[in-house]
Amino acid sequence: NYIGFDMGSLAIIGGALGVGIGFGLQNIFSNLISGIIILLEKTLKVGDFVDLQSGVVGRVAEINMRYTRITTNDAVDVIVPNSEFINGQVVNWTFGEQFRRIHVAFGVAYGANKEQVREAGLAAARDVSYTVEDERRGIEVWLVGFGDSSLNFELVGWVDLGGAGAPSKA
Repeated sequence: NYIGFDMGSLAIIGGALGVGIGFGLQNIFSNLISGIIILLEKTLKVGDFVDLQSGVVGRVAEINMRYTRITTNDAVDVIVPNSEFINGQVVNWTFGEQFRRIHVAFGVAYGANKEQVREAGLAAARDVSYTVEDERRGIEVWLVGFGDSSLNFELVGWVDLGGAGAPSKA
């Protein structure tokens, strides 16, 4: 006040600046806290194959305090904010259970012998090294529909973590 400067206006400017900085840092702090939660809960680890609600699909390559790096099947690295793992739905293909059931759609021309299609599908699945077939987990071929120019089938089988570790979205 002695030099003619009003301290009240400085307090208002400082308060507005503090609120602006607070809003600006909100996402950074959210991601930091989310990173701490991920690291402490251990629900996500390097090497897991994840499918995020945002559409990002790939293997966890790195977990940091603010972000997680996901490497897609196309070898593209995507930096994902950690808050997305806390606030969104995450499918972890390699968490917990040792086996996963997968569905592979395919079609054959009308008039094809359905029993031969079934046998060919079963033989193809058995030729894949990570296919699991035991008394609890079998391989099946389902007729699921009639397309414009094909009979639509689905090969349903179980794979171990080697097969579940890189499923395709195709």
